[in-house]
Amino acid sequence: MNFQVKNIVIWPKNETFAPRIIKFELGKVNVITGKSRTGKTAIIPIVDYCLGSSKCLIPIEVIRDNASWYGLVISLDEDELLIARKVPVGDKASNDFYYDRQQEIEIPHKIEEKNQSLESVKTILNGVCGLPYVESDENTSKLESRLSFRDLTRLILQSQDVVANQAILFYKSHKTEYRERLKKWFSFILGAENFELIEKRKRLKELQLIFVQKQREYERTKKVSNIWLNNILIDVQKLVHLGFVDGIETKENDQDELVSIAKKIIATPKSYLVSVKKANDSFDADFKAFDLKEQEIDDEVARISKRLRNLAKVEKALQTVGNGTKRKIERLKISTWFENIAKESSKCPFCGGIEHPAASSEFEKISIALKKYENLASSSFEMPAAVSREKQNLQKRLEELDSERKLMEQRRNALFSENESAKQESSRQEEIYRSLGKLEKTVELIESLSDEGTLSEELVELQKRIDECEKYITEHDSKTLLEHRLAEISQLMLNRLKTLDVDPKYQNIPPEFSISELSIKVQDDLGYDHLLSEIGSASNWLSFHLALICALQEFFAQMRNPASFTPSFAIFDQPSQVYFPRTVKSSDDDPQYDPDEINSVKKIFQTLSNSVTALNGKWQVIVLDHAGSDIYGSIENVYEVEEWRNGNYLIPMEWISANNNG
Repeated sequence: MNFQVKNIVIWPKNETFAPRIIKFELGKVNVITGKSRTGKTAIIPIVDYCLGSSKCLIPIEVIRDNASWYGLVISLDEDELLIARKVPVGDKASNDFYYDRQQEIEIPHKIEEKNQSLESVKTILNGVCGLPYVESDENTSKLESRLSFRDLTRLILQSQDVVANQAILFYKSHKTEYRERLKKWFSFILGAENFELIEKRKRLKELQLIFVQKQREYERTKKVSNIWLNNILIDVQKLVHLGFVDGIETKENDQDELVSIAKKIIATPKSYLVSVKKANDSFDADFKAFDLKEQEIDDEVARISKRLRNLAKVEKALQTVGNGTKRKIERLKISTWFENIAKESSKCPFCGGIEHPAASSEFEKISIALKKYENLASSSFEMPAAVSREKQNLQKRLEELDSERKLMEQRRNALFSENESAKQESSRQEEIYRSLGKLEKTVELIESLSDEGTLSEELVELQKRIDECEKYITEHDSKTLLEHRLAEISQLMLNRLKTLDVDPKYQNIPPEFSISELSIKVQDDLGYDHLLSEIGSASNWLSFHLALICALQEFFAQMRNPASFTPSFAIFDQPSQVYFPRTVKSSDDDPQYDPDEINSVKKIFQTLSNSVTALNGKWQVIVLDHAGSDIYGSIENVYEVEEWRNGNYLIPMEWISANNNG
């Protein structure tokens, strides 16, 4: 797949300036040379950011403060695409993207607004690279989820902390998640596995899990089959005792005969059982009517009892008042007192004079009047006739209700006696239905164990599908194919190591790229394998990194069926760092470098050029380095993109000045 960088674009915050466009040559070794702190190290983070990184590692301050959008123009086989992403705000990567795809991209002067999001751009890039939708299983974790374009970016970016690292081969692979995902998918990336094979492996695991579950169920069911046969015999005998079927003789251990008898019993018509149910329903209706009538009687008895209690309270209250009045009259005897006074003396009881000859007769009149009122007061505690009459009526109604209740009880007892036989029949039928239900379920379970049964059929079908998956996996021997492809990559690595500054002994035996270790293995003089981390010298580490990336790109460029979906470019940041700055004589104006170191750096550019040239420009290299054209200028297919010295930087000085003045 052709996927090379044509331009890196930075749009300024100050829209009076044109965008900063860095132009690259396709199919060549492109070099951006310059001194420190000019922006070279920002190139890889910008590319990674535009290709959908979840975080922004672009340096803060100058490079972020003066930019509004970053972008890439990518050259494909037939057309070009522009991917731009807005500058992050604070520590949050922007979700705003601008995407365009044309036969030839025209870079806009400014980006008006976004038209894509991060997730949509990732989906687009997956589609551009032709990545199939492959997952390990339905409930995947992030580690196990589908291979994506983001995984492939680890193979094309060699930042300063990676390019000469003895422990890490690929970009960001120090993180466990990224490292494990590369291990998981590398065989697929190299074309040793295809979509169908991964799907078959995934399906095989699912089928094997289902098979184990069904097998356990089958074995568990077989263990209790004798118990179920005994249950059939018990239920058949119970149905005979209940009179549902005539006596049946069976052989206790003859499964087929027992199941056949059970099926016949289950199929026996049950229509006559319905009549008993209807009779029971009629009795139930009568009992409900009795219950309602008895409830009505109970309610009326309760109301009358409450009325009688209230009358008793009134009667008691009246009697209490009357008795109190009588006691007061009997205690005072006022009329008798006046009468006695009149008889005992002729004097006036008030003034003591004898001038009132009619006093005695007057007192007698007063005494008669008081007796009249005393007699009237004595009659007030006699019970009113209405209360007594109401009390008698209520007691009479209670007697009537009690008689009615006794009659209802006699009728209920007679009905219950009549219904007893129906109840017994109903109970018998319930037992019949329960036994028939158990019998039917047991027959179903036993039949599921037979050769024609459901469980057996499922196990046979599952085994057939498992065999088909295993056959496909065996026929498509990915392990052997992967070994061949890794051997091919090893030979390609050896070809590049022969022109790099590496210990001579490593230029004779092909190194091995280990997917399980995600490292390179080499042999010592005794034939023992050692990982890259066990080898000394930074120049060796750098050489193996360069050789591996070249070998992978050469391998990807020649892949067929399937074609590679890895981007066909790689970026190396400061590969000469293991050599520079080492000087034999130095001044600020005229540094003199060690000739051996210069020769080692030339080997870097020569090797990259050899790799690109060998593939006729099917892949592209971008190098960000201090080394200048005096080192690589005469090497074929090396193109100097820009030199960032003497005031020339990634961010133009006029942007910085305008921003500072603003």
